[in-house]
Amino acid sequence: SHPYVVNYQGIQNLVEVARLAGVQKFVRLTGLALFYSAFSPVSVLFNTILSLTSKWQWRGENVIRRSGLDYTILRPGGLSNFQKRPSGTGVQLARGPLPPPGRISRADVASLCVAALTHSAAINSTLACSWIPDQSHPADT
Repeated sequence: SHPYVVNYQGIQNLVEVARLAGVQKFVRLTGLALFYSAFSPVSVLFNTILSLTSKWQWRGENVIRRSGLDYTILRPGGLSNFQKRPSGTGVQLARGPLPPPGRISRADVASLCVAALTHSAAINSTLACSWIPDQSHPADT
């Protein structure tokens, strides 16, 4: 289906149903590319090939932000099927863009989604997430 239907109208519908059902927290995955300018090569490529997907993701995020619900929007980098992090890496969360290419496993993203449900620092936040080389105090989940 077209990104407008899924990433914008679909999010509007989910937010409306969540409010009616008394949902306490809304967690949404979008993509790391949404931190980039609409004129960046990545955004232009995604919007050209994928029917303005970044535009509709961005508008869907704004529906969530204006909904009045507590929310966390996670913007993972490129998703990996690795079940375990590569040796020497940790998970980085940031309130702004992370440098490309920004890879992260689906398992790590799933763990971050669960953590976002209860962690107070994640309330009403939009967070980028990707693997980084391990530091002395990595932000592991």
